[in-house]
Amino acid sequence: MNIMPTPTPSSQNGAALITGLIFLVVLTLISLSAIKSTSLEERMAGNARDQDAAFEAAEAGIRDAMKLLPH
Repeated sequence: MNIMPTPTPSSQNGAALITGLIFLVVLTLISLSAIKSTSLEERMAGNARDQDAAFEAAEAGIRDAMKLLPH
C-alpha cells in the first residue's frame, strides 16, 4: 500500500510565508504604478494650467498694445 504521509504543521509554514510575500510584492508593484500614474497626471495638469496662464497673459499684452495704437 502506498499511504501518503500527513503533513505536519511545521512543513506548511514556509508555503504560507512565500504566498504572503508574493502577495505583498504584487501589492507594492500596484501601489508604485498608481503613484507614478498620479504624479504624471499632476504634472500634466500643472503644465496645462501654466500654458493657459501664459496664453491669457499673451492675450492681455496684445489687448494693451492694441489700446496704444492710433486708430
